[in-house]
Amino acid sequence: MLRLTPAPPAGTVLVFKPFRAPADALTLTPGAVKTWRIARSTRTPATMEGELALADGRVLRFVPTLLTPEKPPEMPFLDERESDPLELVLELGGQRQPLGFFNFSDITGLAALNPADYVRWIGDIDGDGKPDFVVNFVGNAYGGEHDFALFLSSLARPGEIVGLAGRFDYFPIDASGC
Repeated sequence: MLRLTPAPPAGTVLVFKPFRAPADALTLTPGAVKTWRIARSTRTPATMEGELALADGRVLRFVPTLLTPEKPPEMPFLDERESDPLELVLELGGQRQPLGFFNFSDITGLAALNPADYVRWIGDIDGDGKPDFVVNFVGNAYGGEHDFALFLSSLARPGEIVGLAGRFDYFPIDASGC
């Protein structure tokens, strides 16, 4: 059980306490955080892609990419890659960054996604004017598991758009499972 003292105000989306970042890497200040809204991709209609138009005219895109095995497995239901066949790739200004594998399947297989299903929040936590975001990498209907990751632009290493700031993987206490 996690208890926060003092309790965050109503409507709080995320509580974040950095502990691994160097002291000079993050200069967080208390207060309201600028928040943006993810939209369906206009570049590729009828896909699971999401995008965010930035003030400088560039477009940040979240691109779920279906991975196909090199050879068909003999028993597909035992194939480990079957459970995570989607990789989320971030695109900005011709640069691409894989963020990780994610799973939004149920007993019938992969489910169609709205970008808001996996990009749970976009804003500017670190105050550098660039998007930071929270991604949910798991969303199956039967287990109830969630795997949230916070990415910050200020933690990006050379060649990256964002850096992983933290991750929280859990099963809700009220999830009954399959």
